[in-house]
Amino acid sequence: MAKQPPNGTKNRKVSESELRAFKLNLIGIAIRRGCDLIGYAIIGWTIYACVAQIAGKTTAFQLAFEALADLKASEYFAWALVLLFGSTTLALHRSRKNIIARYHPYRKMFEEQHDPNRGTSGLTLQGDSSPEDRLP
Repeated sequence: MAKQPPNGTKNRKVSESELRAFKLNLIGIAIRRGCDLIGYAIIGWTIYACVAQIAGKTTAFQLAFEALADLKASEYFAWALVLLFGSTTLALHRSRKNIIARYHPYRKMFEEQHDPNRGTSGLTLQGDSSPEDRLP
């Protein structure tokens, strides 16, 4: 047995404006998809053209890389990256803790205004877990 459409839509006539809006929506979707495809094709062609231009040629990057390899500088470069990313990570972590501590009173005030019966999560002012919750 065939499914029946929802009540009120069985014999409903579609107005001219609804049909026109539906057609315009389909045209808009087709144009957006077409523009996306054209954009992807342009990006792909650009990458292909760049690679084709430098294929088999010595580039400045290759020369610099070979010079660094000859100097055994890659080990120093690796340690410099470790120090850079490590210090950046620590600075961001410290900054995030300071922001959480700065906005803690506002969050607490907001929670008390909107739900006075809410219990505490047991987090510290910096957003860390309670020392009692840590595994041994």
